[in-house]
Amino acid sequence: MTLLGQPSTFDYVFAGDAGDSNRGIRHTFAETAALFGATIPAAGALPVEGTVPVTISDTPVTGCTSAIPEHCNITAYTGPEVCVACHEGEARDMHGSVHYQQGGAYDYTTNIPGYFAAAGERPAKAAGDLVATGINTYCGTHENSPRFTCAGCHVGNGRFPMAQSQFELLDPASAEAHAQLANIDCLTCHQEVYKRFPDWTASGLGFSNFSLLNMTEDLDGQLVRSDGDSILRSSFSGIPKVDPVTADFQFLPAGSDTLPAGVPMTPMPITSLQAAQNVHATTRKSCLSCHAGAGGGDGTKRGDMAKENANPSVTLDMHMSPQGADLTCSDCHSTVGNNGEGHRMRGRGLDLRPNDVAERFTCETGGCHDNRPHDDFSNTDGASRDKHAMKVACQTCHIPAYAKANVGTEVARDWQDPHPSAAACNGRGGWLPREDKGGLGAASLIPTYAWFDGSSEVLYLEESLDGVPTVPLDATVAASFAGNFNAGDPAYVLGQPNGDVSSTTAKLYPMKPHWSKLARNEIDNKLVGHSTFEFFRSGSFCRAVAVGLGLDEPNALVSSVCTGTPGDLEMPPNTSIVPVFTYQTINHGVEPEDNALGGDARGCGSCHAGLSGGPRQLDLASLGYGLRTLPSAVIGTRVTQLNGNLDAICTQCHDNEREDRDFSGVHERHVRKEGKDCAACHNFSRPERNLALSRREQDD
Repeated sequence: MTLLGQPSTFDYVFAGDAGDSNRGIRHTFAETAALFGATIPAAGALPVEGTVPVTISDTPVTGCTSAIPEHCNITAYTGPEVCVACHEGEARDMHGSVHYQQGGAYDYTTNIPGYFAAAGERPAKAAGDLVATGINTYCGTHENSPRFTCAGCHVGNGRFPMAQSQFELLDPASAEAHAQLANIDCLTCHQEVYKRFPDWTASGLGFSNFSLLNMTEDLDGQLVRSDGDSILRSSFSGIPKVDPVTADFQFLPAGSDTLPAGVPMTPMPITSLQAAQNVHATTRKSCLSCHAGAGGGDGTKRGDMAKENANPSVTLDMHMSPQGADLTCSDCHSTVGNNGEGHRMRGRGLDLRPNDVAERFTCETGGCHDNRPHDDFSNTDGASRDKHAMKVACQTCHIPAYAKANVGTEVARDWQDPHPSAAACNGRGGWLPREDKGGLGAASLIPTYAWFDGSSEVLYLEESLDGVPTVPLDATVAASFAGNFNAGDPAYVLGQPNGDVSSTTAKLYPMKPHWSKLARNEIDNKLVGHSTFEFFRSGSFCRAVAVGLGLDEPNALVSSVCTGTPGDLEMPPNTSIVPVFTYQTINHGVEPEDNALGGDARGCGSCHAGLSGGPRQLDLASLGYGLRTLPSAVIGTRVTQLNGNLDAICTQCHDNEREDRDFSGVHERHVRKEGKDCAACHNFSRPERNLALSRREQDD
């Protein structure tokens, strides 16, 4: 049965068994209790045999210290249905969100065909819908991994969500609708210390034993490589089972009063009831409990987010620092509205497929800053910061470095160079790939820079690699990869920002680059979604790829194509290893104003080789600011073909002048004094600045 309405009404919908005449009918609590021949205990009293436990009472719990008095009326927490009883509207808002659906609309992902219904990790879909499932440079894809690993951070309580399009067809008062809402685990976002674990009780689906291969435990209990040996993981350290048809399971709150000692995790420091009573608005810590750990560890995936951001210094992030603006994540990312937006989030990394709301989220659209934040706009003054802001994102200047938290961030991953880890597989132990990190110690990383118009191409599972853009493999990464890789080898770009120097909407953004290796099916030229679990279990990337291809170990097919030795470079037939790469936008980590571009000591030389300061952080020529190679665009030009030749560029308008060609002098004379458009010397124009392309008459 599912509790509805306000606590004082005690209305329930009785689920019952199929065919039960009372199933799906709204009852008062007393009527529902009567169905069982039960009695209702007094508020706060312990349930006795034959009674239905009351989870919400008119009488607050004695000793409850919740900041929300109404929450003291909760007398037992059995799961999300307790929250939904009073917050049904919020649950309905959340049901269609990316956080719950694990996918959604892909307005800003340009390579996904329009006949796909949604994009994301595994978004719910109606029968017959096509969904663009993700594959990335970190874990590949979740498709061939245990449910509980990826699901651990999503707000569903274990069951897959119903597609939003189908949910909206349900009668809002029906038992089915409320059963769907009761799968939304509000505490994942609204309780900082919340933990949960797959149902360990007798009513749960249970756990399956599995063996860690090619390792043993030393005398200190540490996992060490030992080819041919194995370690059995059983009971709660086994793999939680899922429904064989729906792949659903169920989480339970891991309170200090309930979690069994044999579970491979520590419980919450409070009871499950205390967790429910003391819920709160989202905080930096509650959001980072999931987002900081993306990719498998603190700071691993998002180089601008780590647990340290819960209480950062002003130089780590002045927006979130208590000594700075003291903003929470929700201050910037929450949306407002009356059509379900209250539980949607603004913002999208370019390497992510779905977006939660249609509007693009930037510094300018966020409501804090306008498009001329420095009050010094000039069409012609090269030093004008607001002129720069037309084509340079705020983040480029105000986040001069990333991976500033002490944990650093991952820069490259090699699945063919594994090592044992006691922390792998949610504390069950196993094999992990080599993860090269940057930003450790006192160091930080300088971003890569790229044009970004808010849209991107993001590879999805089963997409052909034909036509997918590539970048040259970094020399240092090539040297570190196991196998035969060379600097300059083409690496497939799985997340590519759209835009260039000529785009009317693109700006230069700071990016985190990330490198990895994945398997390619040479028959159809598609990436293979390997099984991360098989890799964690065996240390063999060959076996992980074989499972991803659909080979089944009970039939001994995996073992027939892979020896299973960790670190071997073998691969299943008709597969090969290819380097992959992604760009990731850097949006967090804004520093104080005086640190823009790294501070006054670095100044304009951080970008412009011809100006004082530096060292340079970006190469403007490679970003489209090189000398013009296209034919002349000057009206009445004296020279047509330019080909990047400076002498030819100068003689478009006047006799060749080889002296005083320094950057500042040329821009001072031609742009500031004469108002010449950029296209006179470069391959792009800036018509919004109302500059000219005419040749001076006195030079005829």
